[in-house]
Amino acid sequence: MSAEPLTERMELGDAIQTYLLSASVAGLSPATLRLYEVMLKRLLGYARRQRRIWLDELSPNLLRAAVAESATAGPAEGVTRPSNWKGGEVSAEMMIHAARAMSKSLLSDGIPMADLSVVKAPKRPERIQPRVTRAEFVALEDALRKRAFHKRVQHLIVARDLAILYLLADTGLRAAEFCALNVGDVDFEEGTVFVHRGKGGKDRVLSIADSDPREVDGGLTLRALRTYLFHREERGLVEHQALWLSSRGYRLQPDGLRTMLSQLCDEAGLDGNRPPHAFRRGWFTESYKQEPMALPVLVARMGWSGRNEEMVRTYTRGADLDLARTTPRPSLAKQWRGTLPSNPPAAREDLLQAVRTDPELRQALLQALLGTANSQAETRP
Repeated sequence: MSAEPLTERMELGDAIQTYLLSASVAGLSPATLRLYEVMLKRLLGYARRQRRIWLDELSPNLLRAAVAESATAGPAEGVTRPSNWKGGEVSAEMMIHAARAMSKSLLSDGIPMADLSVVKAPKRPERIQPRVTRAEFVALEDALRKRAFHKRVQHLIVARDLAILYLLADTGLRAAEFCALNVGDVDFEEGTVFVHRGKGGKDRVLSIADSDPREVDGGLTLRALRTYLFHREERGLVEHQALWLSSRGYRLQPDGLRTMLSQLCDEAGLDGNRPPHAFRRGWFTESYKQEPMALPVLVARMGWSGRNEEMVRTYTRGADLDLARTTPRPSLAKQWRGTLPSNPPAAREDLLQAVRTDPELRQALLQALLGTANSQAETRP
């Protein structure tokens, strides 16, 4: 009787690299790939501390234990802690997504390992994420205008940052989408911007023209973009394909965009940073508040899948709370209270007679109506 061949064990670190290579070939977005790599390396570090180095030792319980540790720890190595850091629930959730994706991929390739799809993501607390408000936007704009009076500041950079501020406010683009824009993606005649391969590999075209009929040149954002490109042409930078250039003449990267906004927030005296996603939330919130019934159009502009109800719930929650705070509603107490007689002639005549004959009553009524305690107005009987 011949012995069965031994199955060679794969180290967890090698399995992670195998999955990342396979995911890259399969077309996983670079941003998601980087995030999964960070999360899986964090999982690998936890497993090694538990002396689990083999892929077949990665069990659902080991993943749950790593997630529990991640939920109480700071950001993973290589991930910058945002200014609005509230805990590790998101990192823990991303670790589960990355591990489950790896499990599904390796199992489909015939590599034996535990099925991690049984591990459920932890419930995240529902928070209202930071959103750029009108007052904050004005402060950021004022800070940029003040820069123009400093001799050491390049007018090109001021024009660029002002155009960035306006386009972020008018589109709500993600940082990677924003920085990936090319000059040719802006159609000044149509007043649109073309977003290539957004999240999920989806293209979309957004109108950035001002709907105000009094605007004859497309509006503020298109004017700011023209001014920025004019300064670029003056500096001899017309050959660059990228729309947004760094101070060194290279394509502006998402980290550079976040750094620029962080510095601008400091100059504007804002408490904390307002990253691109804060503009994204702000744009959605204001648009949703102005026209809640246009949600399908807003979803299309945001680049979400029609099935992604979670993102819709996340973004509409803060706006719904604002609407609840600022939108008057019919008074239920008034509807429920006992109704007064619609035509009480006797009571009405008595009141009119009292007003005609009692100066003090007339004075009290005037004070109540005008809201002043010193009214000396005279009335005729």
